[in-house]
Amino acid sequence: MVASVESQPELAFSDDLTPELRQNQKTLPVMHCRDCGATGWGGVRHSTTNNKLIPNDLRGFY
Repeated sequence: MVASVESQPELAFSDDLTPELRQNQKTLPVMHCRDCGATGWGGVRHSTTNNKLIPNDLRGFY
């Protein structure tokens, strides 16, 4: 499961995203905390000097 990075995120199955949608919409994996019940996005930062997350990179995340 991934969610669009927006103020009102939309859930989607990553396998259902078309190449056009992947280019036009930033998505990140959905994470859920078992302790507090919060839901959020997960991401990977590939460099300690760059604070930007790389969207649409499930292989890099998992």
